[in-house]
Amino acid sequence: MLKVSRATRAFGAGAVAALLTLVGLTAPSDAAVGPSPRGSAEVRRLAGTGDPTGLAEAAAHELLGDRPPALHPGPFDGYHQQPSIATPEGLVYVPYLRSYRGVRVVGGDFVVVADTDGTILGTSVAQRRPVRLPTTRPALSRSRAAAVARQQLGARTGETTASELVVLQQGGSHLTYESTVSTDAGPRLRVYVDASSGEVLRRDDLVVHGTGRPGYSGPSPVALDTSKLLTGFSLRDPSHPGLACGVQGGATVLTGSDDAWGNGAATNKETGCVDALFAAQEQQRMLLAWFGRPGVKATGGSYPIKVGLDAVDAYFDYNKVNLGHNEAGDWLGSIDVVAHELGHGVDHNTPGGISWAGTTEFVADAFATMTEFYSDQGARYDPPDYVIGEEVDIFGDGPVRYMYRPSLAGDPNCFSASVPNMEMHAASGPGNHWFFLAAEGSTGATGQPASPTCNRAEVSGIGIIKVSKILYHAMLTKTSAASYPKYRLWTITAAKRLYPGSCRPLKAVRAAWNAVSVPRQPGEPLC
Repeated sequence: MLKVSRATRAFGAGAVAALLTLVGLTAPSDAAVGPSPRGSAEVRRLAGTGDPTGLAEAAAHELLGDRPPALHPGPFDGYHQQPSIATPEGLVYVPYLRSYRGVRVVGGDFVVVADTDGTILGTSVAQRRPVRLPTTRPALSRSRAAAVARQQLGARTGETTASELVVLQQGGSHLTYESTVSTDAGPRLRVYVDASSGEVLRRDDLVVHGTGRPGYSGPSPVALDTSKLLTGFSLRDPSHPGLACGVQGGATVLTGSDDAWGNGAATNKETGCVDALFAAQEQQRMLLAWFGRPGVKATGGSYPIKVGLDAVDAYFDYNKVNLGHNEAGDWLGSIDVVAHELGHGVDHNTPGGISWAGTTEFVADAFATMTEFYSDQGARYDPPDYVIGEEVDIFGDGPVRYMYRPSLAGDPNCFSASVPNMEMHAASGPGNHWFFLAAEGSTGATGQPASPTCNRAEVSGIGIIKVSKILYHAMLTKTSAASYPKYRLWTITAAKRLYPGSCRPLKAVRAAWNAVSVPRQPGEPLC
């Protein structure tokens, strides 16, 4: 289980080429943009080169030059392209960050969707109106803003990164300081302080928490991709930079004289690393097989895992996965726990950063479930299912979440206006329910449990692989304005783009959102 905040992507400093930094665009709004005329010299130049992203990026740059209203352009905006993501289906997602008079805009990001031929298919935009500020000169000093940010840690002392002046798009445009404060004990917050009044406008929790225990993946022994050293071996993945397993407060990466690891005891840290690395590598294989994505990071990399956190907890902190123990002292290395934590990593490494407004945990639960189904272990080990933490039993009361009926764990089955303000694990209920219904349906006909719907309608599923692919493509149009209504729009749009020859996927995705009470959104495609 995790607690996550919406992450803002790093903003590159320095001058940006005129093609990438344009003047006069406004806030994003998921409205579709018509096909791009293929007449520009850049599009013509790239035609036939075989570059999977070149035509799409050139068309996106041309679109920005046209100042489409969908982007809510303003006269002092700059646009800064981030790395594009191409998919096996021939779609290219080109994300951008926004600046205003040279100041980074938090909540001004957007994504342009095109195909590899350079045809613009649509846009997804975070802000709803242009940036409007009377000045970018702060009345508050950086040191005062940093002091206000540190106060958010309560009585605990901590360190603060350098406060950066940014524009925060949140119910209007606000000149603010963005500061990150943290303590060795765990709390890590990103705080936005009004640069005029000193008021805290927003605080994001940058630690994503989870719980579980080793799932005893099998059959034993499991195969691990490890690295050969001059005098032994290490639990470092040789193919995915960053992915390795070590011990909290000890070895960054475990090493040994032979390539045999663990003793099968769940209380043993090396065994915890065996479970954790196996789970992470199964997820890597799933991402490539199902989505054509080479790793948790779009470049093929991942994050290190540390076993031995002295807490009944597990979390992703944007730099690594930290695994603690359950009440019995077993280390938390089961497939769903590890894949959930690294699922936050996938979310963080798609446009818009970590999802927000109650959607954080459902996204990570979906990646945990995808990985279990891909691994497809037998009943003796960790078989695929739609419950989270079934091997955990951390307090002796069973799984922590039930996707087919979230209310079994006290979470809401249905969306309402109160969900975005709930504790983030509880807020996962409607999204988890949607994922199950879209994959398996409501009747239990697929061998999964029957699932009650909020509108009492019967829903037919389209299978977990199709729904997973739709969710992943929706995440490639994600912005920092993520919410359940936005995910409804993004997933329905993704279904239309991925399966243009069939209405069934779109209708199943839409029916599942109706069944959990997420209302229809403007701009939804029809079929």
